[in-house]
Amino acid sequence: MTEETRPLVLVADDDAAVRGFFCEVLKNVCGLRTSEAASVAETLAKTVSEKPDAVFIDRNFPDGSAQDYCAGLEKAGEEARAVPKFVITGEKLFSWDETFWKRYGVIGYLVKPCRIEQLQKAVDLCLKKK
Repeated sequence: MTEETRPLVLVADDDAAVRGFFCEVLKNVCGLRTSEAASVAETLAKTVSEKPDAVFIDRNFPDGSAQDYCAGLEKAGEEARAVPKFVITGEKLFSWDETFWKRYGVIGYLVKPCRIEQLQKAVDLCLKKK
């Protein structure tokens, strides 16, 4: 598999250390390409322009939330909404509204800090959806 044909995963978090961990694991353990975003606006733009195979997005950013990102996907079109996504949250008791999240391609969530095995399973779920 060439570099260009490897699946691309967009990692969106306002914490550079979290993005670094995710990208390191995705590249070196999972063999994937990665892209990074540090805000809701940047995540929306890259979801549309880069057409990633999966998105991992933090629950909260200074410029909005994962819910705001999902609302922005309404204007981005069906292709962007269909990309498999995981929400990254620090909340152990995350309120999961399956009807809302699934509408935007969100298939699960990870609680920070997550283990490498948990991230690998999430990636497998995302890439099987494509």
